[in-house]
Amino acid sequence: MAIPNYWIGVISADHVKVAVTEGVCAFSHGKETAVEKLSAGDRFIYYSPKTGIN
Repeated sequence: MAIPNYWIGVISADHVKVAVTEGVCAFSHGKETAVEKLSAGDRFIYYSPKTGIN
């Protein structure tokens, strides 16, 4: 089994709640090039320096 990569998504807490509710991984403004780097079994955490966008 491959060793998983670890990723940190920096987005607002409001966006984290939406992503968790929807069961998706949200980061990098939806850029496909970033998402294409993810592999099955990778680990992902969020860091939210703000509650909302503003």
